[in-house]
Order: sequence, then C-alpha cells, then structure tokens
Amino acid sequence: MNMPVMSGMDCLMELRKIKDGVKVIISTGYSLRPETRKIWATGVSGFVKKPFKLAELSEEIQRVLSEG
Repeated sequence: MNMPVMSGMDCLMELRKIKDGVKVIISTGYSLRPETRKIWATGVSGFVKKPFKLAELSEEIQRVLSEG
C-alpha cells in the first residue's frame, strides 16, 4: 500500500497495463483499511498479511499458481 514511488494501487494498475490478467499477490499490514478493500475489488489473486512467515507466502504463491 505504502511504497516509496507509488501506491500499491498505482503499482497494480501499472502491472495491468503491461499484462492484463497478471497474477498479483499483495502484502500489507493494513488489511482492514479502505485502500486494501479497493485493491481487493480490482481482482488481485492473493493476499498475505504482514508480518508473515516465509511458509505463508510460499503457500499463497502455490495456491495462486495452482488456480491456473
């Protein structure tokens, strides 16, 4: 959500310009904020709440990739 150059939403939109349908997993500590709900509404592929363990991220990546 908060990044040095652009917001998470801006980054997501830029990724979609490059490749529509790209799978995106977001990670934020602000899981209940309105901004996070907005990103969910755009159809992100997955979510990992900070702080997370490497195993949690790995599981989410595997889940997203298995969806095809």
